[in-house]
Amino acid sequence: MDPALVGLTVLAIVAALIRLDSKSLWLDEAVSVTHARLGLSGLWGVVSGGDPNMGLYYVALHVWVDLFGSGQTAVRLLSVLLGALAIPAIFLLGTRIGGRMTGLAAGLLLALAPFFVHYEQTVRSYALLVTLASLSSYFFLGGIERPSRGNWIGYVLTSVLAVYAHYLAGLVLLVQALTLLALRRQAAFTRW
Repeated sequence: MDPALVGLTVLAIVAALIRLDSKSLWLDEAVSVTHARLGLSGLWGVVSGGDPNMGLYYVALHVWVDLFGSGQTAVRLLSVLLGALAIPAIFLLGTRIGGRMTGLAAGLLLALAPFFVHYEQTVRSYALLVTLASLSSYFFLGGIERPSRGNWIGYVLTSVLAVYAHYLAGLVLLVQALTLLALRRQAAFTRW
């Protein structure tokens, strides 16, 4: 494992832990915790129709609450750890786009971005969304550069999970589809 990447991941965790418990849960966070505390049948009712957006996160938080409790800091730690996973994901994407230094720069910028740190500290699915959208984009580019079953399976899996993490992932998928169309159009012009 790349020591610089490990350092960036630790930096992201430290940045997200600063003042993690300094503010009370706000309404949307309280809704997440309420959903997570439901029994399996109640949780199924939420993710299958009552409030399906962020269903993947609610299920993960349900397991997390069973293991670590539903205290304010405990429930926020799940997002901190999911946000930490975004650093290797964005590093992989940046490395695929522009090499190792681009990946490290992307990881550093994400680890210290105030907007991202803020959402790592909330009991919502945004850190998970960033992680999965980054991985989806990584596999998408891999599938374009070197088409393989592994790249496309990775792409489909992370894309589906991203949509289950938050509907905003659909915008990432839209941009990826538009990219494919643009590449096909460009290829049509270069065949002449």
